[in-house]
Amino acid sequence: MDSGPKKATELKNLIDTTFSYTGEILKVHEIDLKVDPIPEVSLAVHPFQIVNVLFNIIRNADDHLTKLPVQDRWIKLSFHQDTECLCIKLTNGGPKISQENQLKLFQPFFTTKDVNEGTGLSLSIGRGIIRDHGGDLSFDGKDPHTTFVVKLPITKS
Repeated sequence: MDSGPKKATELKNLIDTTFSYTGEILKVHEIDLKVDPIPEVSLAVHPFQIVNVLFNIIRNADDHLTKLPVQDRWIKLSFHQDTECLCIKLTNGGPKISQENQLKLFQPFFTTKDVNEGTGLSLSIGRGIIRDHGGDLSFDGKDPHTTFVVKLPITKS
């Protein structure tokens, strides 16, 4: 991981940068991107690392959603914050991941993709990156859809 100092970065900048990398592919695949209002909050992060984690979660969703009917092709970002942390919820229209696979999601090299379509590393590496930032990356097993939650500490003013 990057050993340099973390930089105070506005959440909106992280989200905008992520969309600059994913927007076109989502459009081509007819995936509707829904985004709740983005809180005005600053995070002490290595911006590229956080964008990379969000990018990989969105690309994983994209890979699965392209196999579904158009009405089920959507990704929604929602946000929750308190005085300490910000949570970014990434939900998609795909079916909920099986209980068996939920237990393996963050294991290195675990993938549900076909051979030569993925390494099974993005979620385990992503979790490591988020934990290095003092947060966590988890799967929300209670949501009826596939939902990942990125939790990060908020920069103190």
